[in-house]
Formats: sequence, structure tokens, C-alpha cells
Amino acid sequence: MAGLIFAQNRATFSRGAGLLPCNPMLPKAQTSWTREEAAHLLNRAGFGGAPNSINDLHAMGREKAVDFLLQPTEAPDAFAEPDWCQPAKVAEEARRRFQLIRENRIAARDMTPEEADRKRREIQQSFQRDERRRGMEAQGWWLDRMLKSQAPLREKMTFFWHDHFATSAQKVREPILLLRQNQLFRAHALGNFKKLTHKITQDGA
Repeated sequence: MAGLIFAQNRATFSRGAGLLPCNPMLPKAQTSWTREEAAHLLNRAGFGGAPNSINDLHAMGREKAVDFLLQPTEAPDAFAEPDWCQPAKVAEEARRRFQLIRENRIAARDMTPEEADRKRREIQQSFQRDERRRGMEAQGWWLDRMLKSQAPLREKMTFFWHDHFATSAQKVREPILLLRQNQLFRAHALGNFKKLTHKITQDGA
């Protein structure tokens, strides 16, 4: 019996009668696109938006608004990274730390054990202060992107992957590594998950 009904329905559909017009209980396709719906979409696919951002998205129309979110034209490197992220600055900082440690080891030969230990801790604390400062700058850089980016869905997914892979400044002490990982999430935010997981296994953070 069920097979007969299925065959009859299939024949009816193949003759062009269609099924949707014959069922008045099915909801009609939604064609409205209100400003409130645009604001809701920005809240769900991003971090909300200022009134002008909501107005711009609403003016695009429903389909173009979705395309705008899924296919952002803003370059991933549209926001300049902190100065200390530049390769030359990273190398310079590494040399400075190495030189400072080396000089302290030489100077420690003429110190008492207590003095040498105190000096070593002072240097270590200075490194930690630098790391905290850079960490705060990296957080500020990211928050600025969240607020100002013209690719809100990409930023939302960057945040999602950051939370998914659960990397924190408490575990990774080098802010440069966390920022590089953040850029990795951004580059693959809307892409292939397999490629992202492959890249994350090679990531320094």
C-alpha cells in the first residue's frame, strides 16, 4: 500500500503538479527583510553592530547580506599587528634577552649566591612584565578587530576556534605565539576543518 502511494505521488510530481502548492499547511517562503532581522543576523553571525552597520546590512537585502558575511572582501591582514610582531623585532628581542642572560651569568661570578639569585629573579621578572604588556596589546588588537572588522562572521569563527582549541596566555607565555595562532584561526575561519586541524598540529602555541 505504501509503495503504491509513493508511486502515485512520484508520478504526480513528475508531471509538474508539484507538492508545495498542493499543501496549504506548508509555510510560505519568507521574503521579508526588516532592520530588526538585519540586527539579529549581525548578533548571531558576529558581535552585533552599530546602527550604521545594521543599516548597511539591511540595505544590501537578504541574499547579499548573507553573501557579505560568508564571502568577506576584507583582507585577513587588514589590521596592522603590534610592532613587536614584526620578524625583525622578534629577532632583536631574542638577541637582547640572550645578551642580558649571558652578561648576568658572567657578572654572577663576582656575586654572592644570594646576590646572583636576586639578580636572576629581577631579570626574569622584567621578561614577565614585557610578556604581560605584549599580551595586553595583543588582546587589545583582537578586540579592536572584533569591533571594527568588516568581516564579522570570520571574527566570530576566529573566536569560536580559539575557544574550541582552548589555548590561553596562562599556558603559552609568548604573546607572539598566541597572536600567530589567532591569525591561523582567522585564515581558516570559514574554510576546511581538516586543513585547520592539520595546521594547528604544527602551530607553536
